[in-house]
Amino acid sequence: MANSGLRLKLTGVCCFPMQDLPQMLEELSQRFPELYAWQVFIEDIDREQRLYLGSADNRLALTTMRSGITEVAGRAELLVRRGNATGRAEVGLDPVRPLAEQLEQALAMARLNSSPYYDLPPAADDYPQPLTLDPGADDLAGQASDIEKRASDLFSRARDRVLVNSAELFLERRRQKQIHSAGLQLETSRSSYYFEAALEKKPLPNTIEVHNTLSTIGVPVEELDRFVQQCVTEALLTEHSVLPPTRARATVLLARDATSQILHALIHQLDAAREYHRQSHLRIGDQLCQAEGEALCMRLDPFLPLMAESRAASREGLPAVAATVIKDGTVKDRYVSHRMSQYLQIPANAVMGNLILENGSDNFEDRVLNEEEVFEIVSFSSLLVNTDQLTWSSEIKLGRLLRKGECVAILKGGVVSGNIRQNLEHCYFSKDQSTFNVNGDGFALPMGYAGPSRWLIHRGVSIAGQS
Repeated sequence: MANSGLRLKLTGVCCFPMQDLPQMLEELSQRFPELYAWQVFIEDIDREQRLYLGSADNRLALTTMRSGITEVAGRAELLVRRGNATGRAEVGLDPVRPLAEQLEQALAMARLNSSPYYDLPPAADDYPQPLTLDPGADDLAGQASDIEKRASDLFSRARDRVLVNSAELFLERRRQKQIHSAGLQLETSRSSYYFEAALEKKPLPNTIEVHNTLSTIGVPVEELDRFVQQCVTEALLTEHSVLPPTRARATVLLARDATSQILHALIHQLDAAREYHRQSHLRIGDQLCQAEGEALCMRLDPFLPLMAESRAASREGLPAVAATVIKDGTVKDRYVSHRMSQYLQIPANAVMGNLILENGSDNFEDRVLNEEEVFEIVSFSSLLVNTDQLTWSSEIKLGRLLRKGECVAILKGGVVSGNIRQNLEHCYFSKDQSTFNVNGDGFALPMGYAGPSRWLIHRGVSIAGQS
């Protein structure tokens, strides 16, 4: 979870029980009536961590194992009344310091700022719970051993072509509680799996190493097969790569990872908070563009099993809602928090969840085969998406230059830049479907995607490469 507060390993450490937080806040609000609302987020976390070096036959040789890691995390949000305004403070809680002392410090912080008054939504009668915990996550050590064996078997099959240098495996199970003063008491459990590997092409010595990562919510069986194949492919091809030619207007073919990252920028623009803060935003009825190709159709769904953005409620405690947010390139729905509904005087609407792309062109393969020139981007080095300007850019980590569907060059380097609105003016999506998940952390929000595996873009992309 993003911004989940200070976390400490509990072994041998005296801690104050986070479960006492709601009662302590109730008592604090009785002592200080200005404290009219609060909410707490409590997490109990179990982790399994393993580090590996590659052996001669490419099997993973365990070098470090940390089992049974148990941690706790807590956050508290306090709202105080200041005339017709609200003072707010949100703090991460240290489990080895007296909690009462930290809560009083947070109360003092809340008195130092103000914004228009708002309150928290009352608890709903029912919160449908999506499946967010892998059925086997009660045995993280056993799952780690199974993933380790499968990865070893897959890498071993490529031992004549590549050498595995190192790998890391992190498994996690979280039990999360969300409680607030308006009656909400919500408990969920969530699993996450992270694997990374570094390898290089044989024969040695070699100066080029490929390093990739895999993130999932459920045990990554099929994803692991795809991941290893991608690692091996990149290691074998990168040595023969060249800079792409410079193009002011380029036709590009993107994979599902980049498609998900780029189109998630539209979800940020659908948040009503951006309208209140006078940032660029999308409102119901807005048309993204006049589409010459396939018009965008996009849903948000918080109830898909084992997906990164599946959840029962919003951060305020509104029950999560699934909806079609963009239909034929026109905005049909958006997210309105309880706070923004009070500020903007519009109904609250907790539309959220995984990005579901409903597009798919029947003649997609023929279009790729008939193009005079297509830059297929297998992977980016670090895709940067500007959610304010709806633009994106990145260096090519691995790509292919296609002419009439035939690969004529392996690409690496150069910078690809795009404008999302212009991209949607003339583009097509493949019929084949796939899913993609990224677990959230302290630096990035979770990202879940289900939809076409490839995106063909004819407009709004330029490439800076060789002259």
